[in-house]
Amino acid sequence: MNSLGKSITKKFGYSFGANTVSLLMSVLAVSIFPKYMTVEDYGLYQLFLFYFGYVGFLHFGTLGGAIIRYSGCTYFDLDFSVVKSQCVVLFGILCVLSTGIFAVNFLTHIFVNNHIFIMFIISMFAQHVIWYSISILQMSNRIEDVARLLLYERISWGILSISAVLLGFASASTILFIYCATRVLVMLYSLIFIPEVVMAPLNFTVQLWRELKINFALGFPITLSDICSILIIGIIRFAISDVWDIVVFAKISLVLSITFFFLSFITSASTVLLPALKQLKESVSNDMYLPLNRLSSYVFLHVLILYYPIKLIVLYWLPKYSDSIIFMGILFPIVFFESKFNFLLVTYLKKILKTRVIFYINLFSTLISLLGCFMFCYYMKNLELSIFLITMVLGIRYTLGEVALYNYLKMPRVLITEYLLNVFWLILFELCIYIGNTILGFLLYIGCLVVYNLINRQKLLDSWKCLKEIIY
Repeated sequence: MNSLGKSITKKFGYSFGANTVSLLMSVLAVSIFPKYMTVEDYGLYQLFLFYFGYVGFLHFGTLGGAIIRYSGCTYFDLDFSVVKSQCVVLFGILCVLSTGIFAVNFLTHIFVNNHIFIMFIISMFAQHVIWYSISILQMSNRIEDVARLLLYERISWGILSISAVLLGFASASTILFIYCATRVLVMLYSLIFIPEVVMAPLNFTVQLWRELKINFALGFPITLSDICSILIIGIIRFAISDVWDIVVFAKISLVLSITFFFLSFITSASTVLLPALKQLKESVSNDMYLPLNRLSSYVFLHVLILYYPIKLIVLYWLPKYSDSIIFMGILFPIVFFESKFNFLLVTYLKKILKTRVIFYINLFSTLISLLGCFMFCYYMKNLELSIFLITMVLGIRYTLGEVALYNYLKMPRVLITEYLLNVFWLILFELCIYIGNTILGFLLYIGCLVVYNLINRQKLLDSWKCLKEIIY
């Protein structure tokens, strides 16, 4: 194995290990929280996380722009003074924006409990420092340290929160206090990884503002894209909480949490893949796309089989959420759509600096989500169609991403064939789900996978051989 292959394998190993622990903690949390918390408290906890998901955009893309520009460099190639000064500038902007957030909460009473709102603000500041530290580690290709930091974050949060619930402290206020406390602890721990940045002098020179401007220009489309990406689901979740009640919102949030379990692996994999691709010649990285596309489709189609054991576990362990199983069946194909989109399509588009294309795709998908939301949620008031809208829009987004990348890589015919085959297998999966007998549906989908493996065996072997030739 060559040096690139060893580096990629090692970094994937660290990321896989950290995210395996993260997944276990998430599984325990989703298994225990709704079991011992009231549905109302669990809904408030999910509402906190729902709004907290938007605070990551308050750096306006400068972190994303820096990662794209410097991916593949070494840590000591960075100008520590400029990096620290950028962080201070962004922190000052965050202080100003927090005043606006306070005013919005005062007018709308999103969080009636002032203690919860204060925890929201503290968590927001701490989380931005964590993200900044992670961004520095990612752009300098220190994936092992990113894995250690994320591991500490998930273990500390998981142990403290789950212990509190099991000991009888299952209110939303207690859980959110622990969430806030762990953000602060992880923030302090993250600074240990970047002592040179922490100790660097501040230097507000022309170079600093030039760096901020370049990073902003490159990263702001990504931030707008990410906002649209979250709004695709966020608009529908908000409408559900508005048209129905907190109980329905809690049940939908539980199903979405289960569905998105596996995407943490995909996110970590893409952070390793982007620097690796930038180290390769354009012709080599383009040649990698087709085998990566086939192998990732193979993996993600097999991941869908987990729907059946998860369904049985939810029915047994969380009977008060049993009526939400039908929603999980509708939503589970987004595991495939989101995995392919984030792992492969977005990574390649970033690699060729087509960040605006990602933004346009997400913006168009958000508009479809908004129009569908008005129709299904507010006009028809049909909950099942509202949930299906999430799957439909994410499927459209995945399709647009495939088409855009096909054109840039100039091999549309073979990739369109691969895309149509993937859609065919996803339709078969949905048909298997809607068979009333769970065991029969499970066996039928297993049969479909066997046929898939037989038909694509040679293509998959050739794809794996192609990748091995590059990394060995």
